[in-house]
Formats: sequence, C-alpha cells, structure tokens
Amino acid sequence: MKLRKPALLIFTILLLVVGVIAITSTSVEARRPDLPDSDGQHQQDVFDTTYCQLYYELEAATDAERDAYHIWYECEENCDGNWDRWQTARTAAREVQQRYDTYQEEHWMGRSAAEGDQFWQWCLGLGGPPSDGDIPTPEAAIPQILPTLTPQPTGPIVLKAFLAGYGEDVQTIQNGPNYEVVIIEGRVTDQEGTGVDGANVEVVSGANSASISTNADGTYSLVVTVPNGQGNGAVGGVNFTLQLEGDLTIAKIELLQAVSGAELADSKHTAALVFPRFSSQAQSSVDTKITLYVNGQLFKTLPFRVKNNYSADDHQKVYDAVKFLIPPSFVRAGVFEVRAVIDPENTFTEPNETNNEKTFSQMVSPSKGLSLMMVALSPTISVKDAQNWAITARRFLVNTYPVPSVRIVQHPVYSNGWLNLAMALRDAAIINNALVAYNAANSTSTVEYAVGLFPPNEYGAGNRGFIYRRIYPRAPLVSFEFPITIAHEIGHVYLGGHEEVDDNPNLGGVSLPEGYAYNFVTGKVRYIRPNSNWINFMGDPYAGHELGGVTVIPWVSPSASNTILNARQAAAERSHKMASMPMPRWSTAAPFEQVLYLSGYFENGELKLLPPQTLNTNTVGNYPAGDFVASLQAADGSTLADVSFGINYDLGEYNAPNPGAFQVEIPYPSGGVGLVITQGGQEL
Repeated sequence: MKLRKPALLIFTILLLVVGVIAITSTSVEARRPDLPDSDGQHQQDVFDTTYCQLYYELEAATDAERDAYHIWYECEENCDGNWDRWQTARTAAREVQQRYDTYQEEHWMGRSAAEGDQFWQWCLGLGGPPSDGDIPTPEAAIPQILPTLTPQPTGPIVLKAFLAGYGEDVQTIQNGPNYEVVIIEGRVTDQEGTGVDGANVEVVSGANSASISTNADGTYSLVVTVPNGQGNGAVGGVNFTLQLEGDLTIAKIELLQAVSGAELADSKHTAALVFPRFSSQAQSSVDTKITLYVNGQLFKTLPFRVKNNYSADDHQKVYDAVKFLIPPSFVRAGVFEVRAVIDPENTFTEPNETNNEKTFSQMVSPSKGLSLMMVALSPTISVKDAQNWAITARRFLVNTYPVPSVRIVQHPVYSNGWLNLAMALRDAAIINNALVAYNAANSTSTVEYAVGLFPPNEYGAGNRGFIYRRIYPRAPLVSFEFPITIAHEIGHVYLGGHEEVDDNPNLGGVSLPEGYAYNFVTGKVRYIRPNSNWINFMGDPYAGHELGGVTVIPWVSPSASNTILNARQAAAERSHKMASMPMPRWSTAAPFEQVLYLSGYFENGELKLLPPQTLNTNTVGNYPAGDFVASLQAADGSTLADVSFGINYDLGEYNAPNPGAFQVEIPYPSGGVGLVITQGGQEL
C-alpha cells in the first residue's frame, strides 16, 4: 500500500497510464508530483498561470482542512466549534478541488507528458501562486525547489489489528514519498464482515509508536509520525479482518413431555431442548448448526446463532436453546437416547474439535390409559352438562398427560354425607368411598380417580376445584363448568403443589418474570416456556394465573393440535385418541352404597371410638394406640372393603373434633354384616 497526497489523484492516474511511474499497491494521494529529471523549457500562457494559481489555492485549502481536523481530533476539553470549523474547511477544500479538476479537464488533459514536466518545473519553482506581471522563468525556479522535494527512501509502515478472542491481522503501507505525518483510515471487521468494536490498531514498524481503538462500527482514523519524513499524506481503505476464536460445545440436553417431572411415556410427542455454548474471550456470537440423533438415527439439523454470554432475558425466553419436537413414532419404551452435535461440518475452526457433542438418555415407560369416574354431587347437574365436561376434560388430559387415551364412566351419588366435616371435605369423602365401592364391584375394570362434579360456586364464588391429596388423593372435586381444571387437580397427585413464587420464602414474595415458576416440592425455580405453543396448568389460581384453576402461561403441550386453546402446534396434524366406551346416562336410583364414618380420639395411651354414624352398626370400644385397619365383612367372613387409618396428625389441616383424634370412612355396600378393627393383624 503506497501513500499519496489527496489533491492530484487524476494527475497521478495520468502518469500511471503513460508509464511514468508504476504503483503495485494502494497509495496515499499526492498533491505535489515528483519533479522530472528533464531540464526542458516551458513557455507560460494565461492557462498555465491560472492552473498554477489553482494548484497553490488547493494546497492552502487542503492544509487548512488538515489543521482544522487535527485541532478537533486532539482536543479533549473545550472542543465547542472545532467540529464545525473542520467541516467548513473541508467543504472549502472540496470546492477548490472541484474547480481544480474542472480546469484541468478543460485545459490540460490534452497536453503531452513532456509539456507537463516543463509546466511543473516552472510552477513548483515559484514557491507560491504566480502574479500576472511577474512570472519567474523555469531556470530560476528549479535550483530553489529540487533539494526540498527529493524524497528520502524509507521502509513501509506496518500496522496490526487485534482484540481478545480474535486472531490478528497485519497490513503494510508503502510510504515511498517518506511523508512525515500520515493519516490512516479504515475498518476492522470479523469473518462475517461485521464491524468489530474496540479492536486495537497499532503501529508495528515504519513509524513512531501509535495506537487507537475502533469505533462501534469498526472504523478508525490513526495519525502516525514518520521520523525524518517530509510533508503530510493520507491513505484510506486500510482494512483488517479478524477471525473469531473460541470453542463450541453442548452444555446440556433436556427431554420434556407434557408434565414436567413425570416419567417419559412411549408414543408421545417429546421435546428435546439442546443448550449449545460458545466459549470465547470475545463478546460475540457465531452462526452454526445443531444435528440431533434419536436412538442412533439422524433426526434433524437446525441452524442456530450461539453466543458466548446470554442475558437473563435470553434465558427467560429460552433463546439459549435449540428446540426439537420429536414425533411419537420415535419414542418407544426402554432407553431413549438423543445425541446432539454442534458444528457437524466443522466449518468453525476450534482449538478442540473433540468436544462438539453430548449424549443424553432417559428411560421411557409404556403408556397406559387414564380412567376416571364422574360422580354428580347434585341432581341439578344434567346429563348434557356431564357429557360436555367429559369431552373437553378427556381431550385436554390426552394432550397434556403421558397417556394414549382417557376412559370416563359416570355414576350418581346424591348424599349429604357426614355433616360433622367441612362441606368440601365431606363431599371428597363421599366421592372417595364411591371410588372404593366401584372398584370393588368392577375388579377387572377399575378406575384411578372418582371426580366429583359440583354446580358453579357450590363452595363459594371462584372456587373451581379441590383435592385433599393427603387424605383423598383419588377424589378431586371440580366444577362442571371448568373441565380443564381436572388436569390441574390430578397434577397435585403427580407433581405436588402449585408452581408459584409465594411458596418460596427466599424469593421475598417478588413476582418472578413471565414464564418462570417455583415448585416448592423440588425447591427449584425453572423456566417453563420453551415456546408459545406449550402450556402450564399447575400455576396457583390465587396468584392471578387462572383459567378454571389452570394456568395458561405456556408450558409443555407437545400435541399436534390443541383444541382447548384453539392453537395449532408446530407438529403435523394428528387425530385425538378418544375413549370408545359409550357414555351412560345418569341413574335415577338411590345411592348405591352406604358409607360408614368412624371417629374417635387418642387419650392416655388408649384409642377411643365414638359411635359410628351408620344405619346398622353401633360398635363402641376402647383400643390401644397404633396403626389400625377397619374391615367390612360379609356373612361368609369375606372382606368387602377395608381401609387403614392412624391418628389425626396424618390428616393435614383438617382435624377431628378432639386433639389426637382420628377420622376414617369405609364403604358399606349391601351385604356387609360386620365391622372388624385390627392392629398388627390382631383383632380388637
């Protein structure tokens, strides 16, 4: 790269065309050409005088612009007006340059090289603009100017650009005219052409030590001083390309299905979240690809721009993960293995190419269906209401839980139950005993849950569902207006409590950002919004996240079509798996069982029973403390139903009437003739 002064670029190009000088690299534009060795004479005319005057006018304007630039560039304080003065001088210099170029094109472009040599010997010998009345001869001019214009041979100026996390780049500038002050401008970019902010550009050799940092867009302007040089020069377009350096890895892989924390089930959509990382000293990012293999089979390759430092907001929005949605056909019972590879084609050069992949495996359990029994807690609930509830609840459960199908059966129970209990707890006891009795009568087709459907606002405005998971975990209560709530209540059995900030005292009651949830069972805060198609239904309805007790902050719903939320998923469309069992009508018969409600208390080492509330039994006795089993027997001595119980500290916040008391309910179907209570296998 050669240096040239800025004014006579056109003249220099002309010299290149005729072969006067040869330039092999970029050079600074020179205002003053080298004098020829010729001693030819030049006869001046009015055009020569005007052209020479324009030359000296341009030289003065350019010097003024340079001086104004240095004043602005070097000022640190009280710089008001310096920028404007530089811009004014710059505009003036451009105006003179335009007049100079126009005059040269009109009156000088047709002259021979020899005439040009003679003209410059005359014009430069004046030492200033000529007057019309006193034009020196060229013979007088040559001895005065030649000694000061003869350039001294010098070495090139070598610059280096560098920044932590990037490789270095070096550029060489040929300073043939040996200018003393040189303004060097250019840009530093990365391998993608993006400007590098804060890169260092410094002199390696050929000039006094100098350095500067690049601007936000990668541009720079560096002024260097060459010892024993003469005059000033400038050069632009001295650009550097820095190669980004770093190491690509896979930090972790997560496998998710509809319910976080539950085991993976076969034949269900599964989400794989791959978290790539880029380790580099540079605050930068790199475009790459992630390839996923499922059980040794190539699944998919996705593009991803990975950064070396993610913000809290990036993590909240899961911008730091690549999301793969694996269809059910890939998910089979047994060991489920996924392997992620970053930069599979090795397009990014790394110091370690052996750590670009990670393998993660998890057991997948065979899917089994989910069975529920609906129990009407009021005769005001119609068959149509129950059927609508069942249709919506079934679809939502299939889409969110790890089950291939949901079976729902119906049976009515209209009973006031045991009035000594709180109303919701009383109804849960009724529903629980209905479940026990139903399964006893249908041993080959049992159900897991008996759902008590209650009319709207039965337990107060806004109460849409309950479950007493420590006493009656299989007997949730749900308003028939809110079928989605059943997934929330069953979730308490699978997952534990609500995911909310209020359960964690360490968070000080401060609301978590959108998409974050705290699970007090695991004691962890995690982000639960991998994409906008996924839903969470375990939020606390009392924390302002409710839709029938079901939170609609997005979480995992990897089904192909979510009818509940009227939103299409990313996967291909697929039909829902519905239960084939027909929906029976509500029975108008009397309740199909009686329930034996047994109560007592623990006092002075003895367990005391209160009279059970039932139509047929008045068993009373004093028994020692311990763990007990109450069994209801038929006439032949066979057990129709049994239940274990202890003292009331096992019952949570709902206590029996006396300290140390207990309460237990046992089904009492027809045919039961005796109640037996045992401890440690011994009948009491």
